[in-house]
Amino acid sequence: MLLSRQNAQRIVQELNDVISHKINMMDDAGIIVASSDPERVGEYHEGAGRILKLGKKELIVHRDGEYDGCKEGVNYPIVIQGQTIGVIGITGPHREAVKYGQIIQRITGILLREMLIKEQKLLDENIRNRYAEEWMKQDDILINQEFVERGRAIRIDITLPRRVVAFAVLHEGNGMFNIDSLESAEKALQQLRQRVKEREPDSIYLQTASGLVCAVPDRSDEQMRQFVRRLKESVSKDGAIRVAAGIDDACYPYPQIRTAEKQASKALQVCLRNEKKDICFYHDLGLEIFLDEVSDLSKAEYVRRIFKDYEKEELSEAICLLEIFYECRGSLGRTSERMHIHKNTLQYKLLKIRDRTGYDPRSLKDTSMFYIAAYFYREIRRIL
Repeated sequence: MLLSRQNAQRIVQELNDVISHKINMMDDAGIIVASSDPERVGEYHEGAGRILKLGKKELIVHRDGEYDGCKEGVNYPIVIQGQTIGVIGITGPHREAVKYGQIIQRITGILLREMLIKEQKLLDENIRNRYAEEWMKQDDILINQEFVERGRAIRIDITLPRRVVAFAVLHEGNGMFNIDSLESAEKALQQLRQRVKEREPDSIYLQTASGLVCAVPDRSDEQMRQFVRRLKESVSKDGAIRVAAGIDDACYPYPQIRTAEKQASKALQVCLRNEKKDICFYHDLGLEIFLDEVSDLSKAEYVRRIFKDYEKEELSEAICLLEIFYECRGSLGRTSERMHIHKNTLQYKLLKIRDRTGYDPRSLKDTSMFYIAAYFYREIRRIL
């Protein structure tokens, strides 16, 4: 068991909040790895060396220089699980320093044990996350009995029937969802993971750079919808936080979990492009299934070809109108109500788009062209 410099320095800072004396912490080689006096870090502390070598329970230094690299004070071993991993020292008049000795020794042990427990939990989480990533993401991993047993050794049973849901947590700003407030989004993501663990202890989750992928026990589509909605409500209480979720098509055998994960992730991407939709099933997708395969440059070129001479603001307004028009299934009455404009004004705007582009938004043969352009625009408007 090693005493890391990072943990040692954190403990020294904590102890300095308790007493005003300078504190030193030495590793199992007697080297000062953390100190209230930064200039002493890296020096050899002979007093610590004697404690480590001779197994002393206390070493008092009566004057500066009595031992190589030592100042007046008192030093105690740091013992964790029966193993001496370092030494804690208090600098100052030894008669005064000794009063704090055993208290500081105990506090050090408690703080260090807490840190080691947290580190072990983090290590366990990383191992489980890595295993989940291999299972759900990596196509070159063979899902055989050996792989199943490796999971059971870390308390993961992939053989249970499961559904997959992919989450993303974003922070809302200036009318658009972004990740400018990374800290609040990260906190919400951690809360989401904790809620999944509490409500579905048998779930397997994979935390990615941008979200969370969960394989939860099998249930119907409606049960999945309710499960996800409850999770969203428990996390997105702050109006600035948006939780979006994509759900797979069905329960797949565990060796085919990657199919379910890809479906859930693709459904999630559709949610992220549509601010009005926060939960989407893969079987709800239409053209989106293959439109994501097109490169951004090709998407931008497609949009420019249709809206040739449009300025950025004009293009944004036209796309917004078309999206509402198609959401209202081409109804002039419903669209004009949604946009709070007269029906004649709406007809004029649609005719203007027809005249400028050469394509009619109300024509059945041109509808898919405008629908695709609007879909692409939401992804690549930053490069137009």
